[in-house]
Amino acid sequence: MNEMAILIKGISNLLGIKEPIVSYDESKFLTKTQLAGVDLDKNIIYIKAQYDVKFDGYFAICHELRHIWQFKSVLWQKELNTRRRNDQTDIEYYNNQISELDANAFATFFMAYQFRVKPLFKNLDPKTKEKIFKRAKEIEVEYRKRGSLS
Repeated sequence: MNEMAILIKGISNLLGIKEPIVSYDESKFLTKTQLAGVDLDKNIIYIKAQYDVKFDGYFAICHELRHIWQFKSVLWQKELNTRRRNDQTDIEYYNNQISELDANAFATFFMAYQFRVKPLFKNLDPKTKEKIFKRAKEIEVEYRKRGSLS
């Protein structure tokens, strides 16, 4: 099993979701810089075959797996049905949607916990970054309370 498959299996287990099918079909991406995407209805995660920084790819996978978790949760259904894709709105609006803040926060939490790295979010404004880091701490507390972290 390669490291990507191990990562996907581990995160899927942590989230309590069925492991998605992995596809390297980059034609599904909205931009040339996109590293991962997901088809929620078909439970497929699309991953860029090659990327410059390993942790960027890991972050993108964590983020997309959180969207699958959101999709499986009744509490997130309304949010996911009203959200906009990043090709439909400006970057600040897009990243301040609850589902995006949560997915970025989950990926931030996981990367810090598993790899001791913290994303920089260079293209995001300070308020959005603050929201992401606050939610990441909340997620960490949730998982610690559940006993999911060692």
